[in-house]
Amino acid sequence: MIIAKSDFNSLKSNIEELLEQGEELFIFTLGDLQNSTFKTIIALTSKFLRLGTVSGWQNIAHEDIRSIKYSALWARLNIDTINPRQRFVFSINGMKHKQRSNQLAQKRIEISNQK
Repeated sequence: MIIAKSDFNSLKSNIEELLEQGEELFIFTLGDLQNSTFKTIIALTSKFLRLGTVSGWQNIAHEDIRSIKYSALWARLNIDTINPRQRFVFSINGMKHKQRSNQLAQKRIEISNQK
C-alpha cells in the first residue's frame, strides 16, 4: 500500500479525531500484523499505544508496554506487552514507514526513561 502525502495527512487527521482530550499524537506508522490480512495503524500517543484496523482500535497503556523494538534488518516492529503478556509483530513496508517505525521505538524509549 502506497500512501500519498495528502492521504498521510488525512490519516493523521483521522487519528487525531479519535484522541481523548489532552492526549497528544507523537508519531504513527503503518504495518502488517503477522497472520493478518489488514494494514494496522500503529500510533504512539501521550497516553496509549493505539493499534487500529478496519475492525477497530486496541489501546495499550504505556505502563503495560514491556518494549517496542524496530529491526531494520528484518523490517519488523516488535511490541511486547506486560498485561496481557503478548507479542505483536508487524512487517513494515516502504522507506518512510520504516523510518517512522524506528522513530516510534526511539520515542517509546524516551517516554519510559522519563518515568
